[in-house]
Amino acid sequence: MRFRPVFRCASNRAFTGKGTPGVGKSEVSRLWVEEGGKVFGMFRERSIGRADWLAPMLDGVALERDLVAVVALGAAEDGTKTLPDFELGASENEDVAKALLER
Repeated sequence: MRFRPVFRCASNRAFTGKGTPGVGKSEVSRLWVEEGGKVFGMFRERSIGRADWLAPMLDGVALERDLVAVVALGAAEDGTKTLPDFELGASENEDVAKALLER
């Protein structure tokens, strides 16, 4: 019985040479972008509604000089804290916050 590899090492430095199963950097990058996009899409499309939200709030997080993430944070009755969603913008302005709240 032959086993098919499910995961190959992201770095191909240890697997270079004739007949080795190394994965090139561009292939890893392409797969990262492709799979990351799928995960990000699932994150943004999931339901964030909960009946037990106690303290929903918005906050701005500076990512770069002209890039801010306005994040929705929530605390529930059971003590769990989550980051339901976020919106990127140039600053913590009303338009960015509205875009987040309307999603």
